[in-house]
Amino acid sequence: MGWQKRRREIKEELIGQTGKQALLVEGADDEFFFRIFLDRKFGKIWENTWVLASAGNKKTVTEMLAQEPDWLGIVDRDEWREEVIDEKQAELNNLFVLPRFCIESYAIEPIELWQALPEKKRQKIAGGLDALESEVLENKDQWLRHGVLWSVINPLWSGLRSLGFKEKLLDFTAAQNDDIIKNILQEWHSYLDPDAILKEFDEKLRPVRLEISPFYAASLNSSSPFSNHLLYS
Repeated sequence: MGWQKRRREIKEELIGQTGKQALLVEGADDEFFFRIFLDRKFGKIWENTWVLASAGNKKTVTEMLAQEPDWLGIVDRDEWREEVIDEKQAELNNLFVLPRFCIESYAIEPIELWQALPEKKRQKIAGGLDALESEVLENKDQWLRHGVLWSVINPLWSGLRSLGFKEKLLDFTAAQNDDIIKNILQEWHSYLDPDAILKEFDEKLRPVRLEISPFYAASLNSSSPFSNHLLYS
């Protein structure tokens, strides 16, 4: 299996006889980002006890964490709902899920972008931070609606699949009974109730329209469990 090969590579090539633990991320871009983040937050001290390694994808991270309880893993939130996150973290107490959708979501806040720019780059932006903020947030409301709707609609597919779409209806026995066909179709129809979907969309849209959303506020918490775990392990 692919994850077993990658796990062996991390153990043999990165950890070796050092006794260090592994911090797993999904891909190479994540590894690049977190290396910069860790260096800036902790200096090089974190490398005394940890190695940073990309696992390949989200599934591989969770598979390796299940076999390596002393390792830590960070994955994108993506479209995982709160109940899914709770379930995953109950199974894996060494798994951390980003409070924002993905790592790229940390490159959309104007103040964060401004702080990341070297002084020479800042000086080239006529109007400074205000101008940058105006450009970045010009179509903010439209993109917020699109992003929130995406987060509501995308998980519907896995929900439909859990209700047996489409194999449940294509079963040979089911095809012989009109009542069974109707009941299955009604179940799928109820699941895709427009009023319920629009209500969820509205409930998720309202908080993210705030200047600082709950996820953003959580991401600013400097004493997060992840930071503490790295620092004191």
